[in-house]
Amino acid sequence: MFELAQPLALLSLPLPWLVQRFMAARSVGGRALVLPRRVGEELLARARRGGAGVAGVPLRDGALWLAWGLLVVALSGPRDLAPVSALKVSGRDLAIALDLSGSMVRDDFDLDGRQVTRLEAVQTVGAEFARRRGATGWR
Repeated sequence: MFELAQPLALLSLPLPWLVQRFMAARSVGGRALVLPRRVGEELLARARRGGAGVAGVPLRDGALWLAWGLLVVALSGPRDLAPVSALKVSGRDLAIALDLSGSMVRDDFDLDGRQVTRLEAVQTVGAEFARRRGATGWR
């Protein structure tokens, strides 16, 4: 199901048009933005060189409106809510952390009547624990 997180954000779609329409009338000399003469002339010349788009709207203006519309739609937070089927989970994840420092090579453990290193003892006991856990169904 399609849904918007912030549907009220769509109310800002006509904002650039409203600013252009009402701010232009209040500005000095009928302009909403006053630029230095040289910069203004350069921008005006660039605008005149731009090609006309559909229905007399320059392509540049159409691209700006499209970008604004996409931004507002993105801000409204569209999302597709689909039901998620629950996965059957049995058991628990198990992680064992081992110390692999130099002290683990000392032969100071007695396992089944023989001297073994600490690392060998941990590996043997850990493997036996995992085997017994799976065989007896411990969860």
